[in-house]
Amino acid sequence: MSTSNDESKALLQVDYSENYSCSYQHEIQSAHWKQQVTLFTAALWHSGELHSMVIASDNLMHAKETLVAYISRILDELPLTVTTVSLWSDGPASQFKNHYVAAGMHALEQYHGIEIHCNVFATSHGKGPVDGIGGSMKRKVWTGVKARKFLITNASSFVEAASADDASKVKVLEMAESEITQRNEFLNLAHVFSNAPAIQGISGAHYLKISIGRTVSFTMSKDADCAADEESGQNDDPDVEVKDWCLVEYDNDPPPNAPAIQGISGAHYLKISGGRAVSYTMSKDADSAADEESGQNDDPDAEVKDWCLVEYDNELFPGEVVSKIGEDYEVSVVVKSGGYWKRPTKEDKIFYTKDTIKKWLENFTGKGEANSARCNYVSNLLERGCPKDKIENPRGSTTVEKGDKLSSRKTGEKFQLKNIVQISPQAVRLKLRSGEPQKINLTFRRAEDYPIDVYYLLDLSYSMNDDLQNLKHLGTELQKSMKNITSDLQIGFGSFVDKTVMPYISTTPKKLKNPCGSPFENDCTSPFSYRNVLPLTNNGSKFNELVRSLKISGNLDSPEGGFDAIMQAVVCEDKIKWRNVTRLLVFSTDAGFHFAGDGKLGGIVLPNDGHCHLNNEGFYTKSDYFDYPSVAHLIQKLSEKNIQPIFAVTREIKYVYEALSDLIPKSAVGELSSNSSNVIQLIKSAYHALTSEVILEHSKVPDGITLHYKSYCKGGDVHTGDDGRKCSNIQIGDEVKFEIEVTTSDCPNKGKEVSLVIKPLGFNEKVVVNLEFICECDCHKHGEQNSLDCHHGNGTLECGACRCHSGRIGRNCECSSDEVNSDDIEASCKRDNTSTVVCSNRGDCVCGECVCYQREESKEVVSGKLCECDNFSCDRHGGEICGGKGTCECSKCVCIANYTGSACDCSLNTATCLAANNKTCNNKGVCKCGVCHCNDSKYQGQTCEVCPTCPGACEEHKDCVQCKQFQTGPKAKDCDQVCLLKVEQVDFHEQFQGQQKCKAKDENNCWFFFTFNKDDGTVKVLKEPECPTEPNVLAIIAGVVIGIVFIGLALLIIWKLLMTIHDRREFAKFEKERTNAKWDSADNPIYKSAVTTVVNPKYEGK
Repeated sequence: MSTSNDESKALLQVDYSENYSCSYQHEIQSAHWKQQVTLFTAALWHSGELHSMVIASDNLMHAKETLVAYISRILDELPLTVTTVSLWSDGPASQFKNHYVAAGMHALEQYHGIEIHCNVFATSHGKGPVDGIGGSMKRKVWTGVKARKFLITNASSFVEAASADDASKVKVLEMAESEITQRNEFLNLAHVFSNAPAIQGISGAHYLKISIGRTVSFTMSKDADCAADEESGQNDDPDVEVKDWCLVEYDNDPPPNAPAIQGISGAHYLKISGGRAVSYTMSKDADSAADEESGQNDDPDAEVKDWCLVEYDNELFPGEVVSKIGEDYEVSVVVKSGGYWKRPTKEDKIFYTKDTIKKWLENFTGKGEANSARCNYVSNLLERGCPKDKIENPRGSTTVEKGDKLSSRKTGEKFQLKNIVQISPQAVRLKLRSGEPQKINLTFRRAEDYPIDVYYLLDLSYSMNDDLQNLKHLGTELQKSMKNITSDLQIGFGSFVDKTVMPYISTTPKKLKNPCGSPFENDCTSPFSYRNVLPLTNNGSKFNELVRSLKISGNLDSPEGGFDAIMQAVVCEDKIKWRNVTRLLVFSTDAGFHFAGDGKLGGIVLPNDGHCHLNNEGFYTKSDYFDYPSVAHLIQKLSEKNIQPIFAVTREIKYVYEALSDLIPKSAVGELSSNSSNVIQLIKSAYHALTSEVILEHSKVPDGITLHYKSYCKGGDVHTGDDGRKCSNIQIGDEVKFEIEVTTSDCPNKGKEVSLVIKPLGFNEKVVVNLEFICECDCHKHGEQNSLDCHHGNGTLECGACRCHSGRIGRNCECSSDEVNSDDIEASCKRDNTSTVVCSNRGDCVCGECVCYQREESKEVVSGKLCECDNFSCDRHGGEICGGKGTCECSKCVCIANYTGSACDCSLNTATCLAANNKTCNNKGVCKCGVCHCNDSKYQGQTCEVCPTCPGACEEHKDCVQCKQFQTGPKAKDCDQVCLLKVEQVDFHEQFQGQQKCKAKDENNCWFFFTFNKDDGTVKVLKEPECPTEPNVLAIIAGVVIGIVFIGLALLIIWKLLMTIHDRREFAKFEKERTNAKWDSADNPIYKSAVTTVVNPKYEGK
C-alpha cells in the first residue's frame, strides 16, 4: 500500500516513543525540574508519499484514553480523499491490543467517517519508521539544548525546539490536557469503554477489523501477514511460494495476419500504429517523418491538442489530435466507461482521414479562462453553450431515517415511558449542497399522563422557619393534587444555606453550633452549603417524614448560596435519581442569591467546575473550594440536563427572580405566600405554563451551517425568526408543526458527516439530524488517475479538468510549483518584452499561461490569452451594456442588426426621422442614429419642422385668404393679380381635422379661420367669420346697480338677525340669574354698631 496511488487508502503506523526527559545545560536546573514529555510518533503513507508526525504532551499516562485521543489527532491530518486506513501498531496489551482500544477504534471510525483495519506487530517484529522518528526528534532537541538555544521544561517548549527548522520534514504537534479531555468528551469514551464488549482470543491476534452496524463485530487473524494479504488481495494458496514457476495464459487469439503494404519498397519512413486495428503510415521523404515526430500541423483549421469526433466501425469516439501529416490526423481516442469517457490503459492512437473526422470539438473554457468557470449556475452554463446532458447538477435531499408515529392514548390505556412519542420524526438525514436549503418538517403533540419528576429545593435559613412548618405534608398533598395530570409522579427534597466560611456565616464555635440564636437552640442545625435530603421517590409519606425532621439554620448576609444548590441538584443526576421525563426543580427562598465572583469575599477564587461533588450523606463537599456558578453556566447546565426551574419566591424579591427567569429559557416565577401555604397551587400553575409552551433548540453546528425556523401553531398562527422556534398555549393532545430550513454556505468539517440534535426544551425527546455534504460533482468519483491529459500523468482528470498532484500546477499540470515565479515563464504572460504588466493585471501567470481571475458576478467573465478580454467593460447606453442591443466580446460591442456604435446606441432605422409630410427630417436635415440633425440652425424639433424665427404660413397668407374669401383687407383691390391661392370653403371647424389651423382678425375685429397645404398651395377657409356681438351697456349698468342694492339689503338683514339673537340670549341669561338669586337677610359680618355700652361694676341696680 505504501506505493499505491489509490487516494482512498492510507497506511498509518503509530507507536509510543520513549518519554523525553527534560535535561538541561546546567545540572542544577535538571535536578530541580525532573520533567518528562510523552512522545507519540506516527508515519503515514498515502499516494506513494510518506508523512511523519510527532505528538508531544505533558500527560505521562500511556492509557487507553490518551492513546485514542492521540490517534484521533493524527487522523485529523488525513487527506479528504481517504476512506480506509490500515493502522499498524506495536503489540503490548496494556497499550494497543485490548478490547478497550478496539471499541475506541470503532468510535474513531464513526467520528472521522472512515474505515479502520487494525494490525498489530508481533513482539519481536523489530524497529519501524516510527522508532526512527522519535529518536531523530529527541536527538535534534537535545542538540539544541546543548547549544544553549533552548530550555525544555514541558511539551510546549519541546514542540518549539523540534519545529525550529523544517529540514527534517516531521510535523510536530502538541496536545494539552484540555484537548485530550475535550476529545474524550467528543468521542464519549467513558461510555464507549464502559460498554466495550470482551473479545475472546484478542491477546493472540495480529489483525482486527471493526464492522460498523447496529452492533460492533470484530474479525481477527492470528498472523499479520494474513492481514497484509487481505489488504493487497494476494493469493494465499499454501501450495504456491515466491520463486515457484507456473503456466499462465495471455491473449489466446492468434496474432493478426500482416496486411500487404502497397508502395513499401519506395518508402523511407514507416510507422506502425497500434489500436483497434494495425495501420501503417508511410512517407517518401524522411523530412515527413521528422514533421510527424515533431507534431507539426500544416492545417490552419486544426491544431495539435484539438479535440474531435472520429468514426470507427460506424461508431463515434472523441479523441485528441496528437499530430498531422498531410491530410491525415493522428488521434488518441477515449473509450466509454460506465457513464463517462476515459483513456484506455494502453493508448489508442491511429490516423484518420478528413472524411472520418465528423466534428471538431471546442473546449468549454477559453484561452486564459480558469477551470473554475466550469462551475456556475445551470442557466449560465446553458447560455455559454454547454450541452444540457454534460451538466452535472447534484441535488440535496431529505430522508427520514426514523419516523415513529406520535403517541395516541386510548381511554384507560397506560403507556410505558420508552413507548411515548411526542415528536416525529426522530432521525433525519440531509444531503446538503452549498447554497441549497433542505427542509425538515417536525410534528409535536403533547402526550397524556406523561411522567413528572419534581425536586423541591428549600432555603433553610432562619427566615424560612414558618415555611418549613407548612411543608410537612407537601409530599402526599402534592401527589393528590397532581393526580389528574399524571399518574407517575416522583418527588424529592433538598435544602441549602450558604458557604461555610466568613463572611457568609459566623465561624465562632458558638455560632457554628447554633447560628439561629437563643430561642432556637433545639431547633437549629449547623450551617451547610447544600444537602440532598431525599432523592426522587414516589413515596410521599417518606417525603413528609424527612421534612418534619429538618431543622433550620442561619447565615450572616442576606443573599443565599442557592446557585451552588441548583448546580449540584442539576449535575448530580445519579444522586438525585432524575429520570428521563419532565423534570421540574422548585427553588423556594425569600432572599437573593450569590453568583460567580462573590466567592472572592471568602478567599475562593477557583471557578465552579460544573461537576457533581456530593458525598454519601448528600452534602456538597466542595463548597469552600469552588466559587458560585455564573448565570450563564447555570443556564447551560439546565438546558443540557433538560431541567425546568420554578422560582417560588416572596413578593419582596420577586422582581429579582423575574429578571433571572427572563435569561433562562423554560423557567417560571411564582409569588410565594409568607408561609408557603400556596406552594402546591404555585407548582401546578407553573407546570401548566411551562409545558404549554414548546421551544426548540439545537446543538452546536459547524461554521457555515445556518438553521431557520418556522412554526405553525394553534389557531393558524405562523411565526418566523426567533419566534419560529416556539409555540404557546399548547394543551394535552394539541398538535403543532415546525419547518426547519438547513443551509450550508461551503463544505464544513472537511466534507465529513456531522450530526446535530434538535430537541424541545423541557421534554426528554430529540431529533437527530445527520448531515452529509455534497462537496464535489459525481464526475469526481470517476476521475482518471495519472491521466495522460494531465502532462504525462501528473494529475487526475476529473470533470474535464486536471486535479494536479502535489507540487504540480498549471491547467494541464505541466509545471512544477517551483517554477511559477521565474522570469522566463512570466515573459509569455506579458504583451511584449517592454511590458511589466503580467496577464493585464487581471490574472495569474501559471506555467506560462494566464489564469484569469473570477469575478464576484458569475456572468462576468475575464478571458483571452493575456486576460485582455472581458464581457462587462463595454460602453453602456441607458444603463445597459451595449444598450441591450448587442453582446460584449473582448471589451467591444457586437451589435445586432440595424444597430451600430460603440454602445450599439445608433439605430439605422430612419422611421423616427419622418416628418408629418412623410419626408425625412422635413428635407431640412440628416437622419443619424434615428435622430434628425437639422442643416439650418433656425429649424428645430424632432423632425426639423419647427422654425421659431421664420414667418409663419398663417401670417404669410392671411391677407390673400381674406381678399379671396371675403373681398376685404389690404389686398382686396388687386387680389387676383397678387394672390394665386386656391380657396375651398368649409362649413365647420371639424373639417380642419388633422391640419394646422390658422386664425386671423380683420379690420372689423372678426376672426376667420383657414388651413394651408404647402404641397399644392390649397387653402381651406371657414365660410363665415366669427364676429363678436356689441355689449348691452344699459343692461350691464342696471345689473350692477341692482346687485349692489340687493347685497346691501342682505347685509342689513343678516346684521339685524344676529343682533336679535344676541339680545335674546342676554335677556334669558338675566332672567335665569334673577330667578336663582338668594338674598341673605343675616347681619353684615363686617358691620359694627356705633353705640358702646359700658356697665358700672359697682352698680347694684338700685
